[in-house]
Parts: sequence; C-alpha cells; structure tokens
Amino acid sequence: MPCAELPPAERMLKAAGHKLTEQRRSILALFERGSEHLTAAEVHDAVRSRDPEIGLTTVYRTLELLSDVGILRRVNFNDGAVRYERSLGSRGHHHHLVCMGCGKVIEFGECQIRSIEQRLAQVTGFKIEKHWLEVTGRCEECQK
Repeated sequence: MPCAELPPAERMLKAAGHKLTEQRRSILALFERGSEHLTAAEVHDAVRSRDPEIGLTTVYRTLELLSDVGILRRVNFNDGAVRYERSLGSRGHHHHLVCMGCGKVIEFGECQIRSIEQRLAQVTGFKIEKHWLEVTGRCEECQK
C-alpha cells in the first residue's frame, strides 16, 4: 500500500523511517479502537490476547517510539504511572481533570492557554512548541 494510503499513524511511523512490525500494528490497533490512558502493563495485557509472544520490553520500546514520533502522547496523572493516549484523532487537543480521590479522569477541550503562549513567546522570545494542562481535585462522588 503506498504511504499516502496508510492511516495517519502508520504514515507517520514510516515517514520517520521505522518499520511497521506486527507488534507495532497490534499496539496501534489497540489505541485506534479507543483505548486511552493506558499504562505499558495494561497495553501488554491487552495486546497479549492477540499476540501471546509479545514481551513487556517490546511494549515499552514501542510505546516510547510511538510517543517520540508523535502518534501517542505520554500523560502523567501523579499516580506513579506513565500512561499513553492517542495524539491523533477526532478528540484533538485536550486537557485533563484528575480526581485525587478515586483517580477518575475527565477530558476537556476548552483551551485558554494558547493566548497565554502567544504573550509568553512575545515577552520572552521563547519558541513554545507544546503545552499540557492537568487540573487535580476531587470529583463530586469523592467530595461526599
């Protein structure tokens, strides 16, 4: 299949000079099905049902590669685990509300930071490439 006909994630991987192995394809498929905020161990467990031979080290390396290429994004909810979510797709740019009680995560897309970025860049001369916002607190259930 020509590169232009590949799904965006596969196209990005190939454009960065990486092969699309079966293990990488399995991990991409997991995130394309809507899985989000997964740890490497959760990805490993989910992918092993389709590929029992895949090792945890392969999963870690693949998640790092997919993050470096820009297909996935690393997220940290201050629970000691690095999680991964899709960078591509219909959800687009978003941020997270994280409950410190139960760990519930709510995504929100209203981003007021871009105007702050522009002012910061003007004042400091800094070239801002990306940002993320994580707001922590207690959900309604945990407040009771």
